[in-house]
Amino acid sequence: MRSTIYVDSRHRVRLGVDAVKTFLREDTGRPVVFEEKVVGTIENTVASQGFELGEQGGPITIIYDVVIDEDVAMRGRLLQSIKTGLRSGAYQGTKIFGRYYTTEEAIALILRLHDSGQNDIWANRWNRCSLGDR
Repeated sequence: MRSTIYVDSRHRVRLGVDAVKTFLREDTGRPVVFEEKVVGTIENTVASQGFELGEQGGPITIIYDVVIDEDVAMRGRLLQSIKTGLRSGAYQGTKIFGRYYTTEEAIALILRLHDSGQNDIWANRWNRCSLGDR
């Protein structure tokens, strides 16, 4: 079963060869525009050193922002190994243009498109599927 998916910035979905062709047409050869984006924080608590007997001291907490460079000119995202994610309980899903897709939702997209033989995901009966012990 074809399982390569292309999701554009408006969350329209294409499957298989159409997904690859759309990705090649829309997202290759274009300028890359990076913007820094804070995606989380790391908190690190360490013991303090160098205090004399009787002086107040305690742990030191350092908080760092986790920053990535995000390509904001990207028109779509190509997902190629969705079925591989089924083998790993650690893989829960992915965020695409601000929306989080669980593994089950991504597989439902494949089934919906495959079942319909077209790329109109809104006109089909698949909404979600359950896989394994999740």
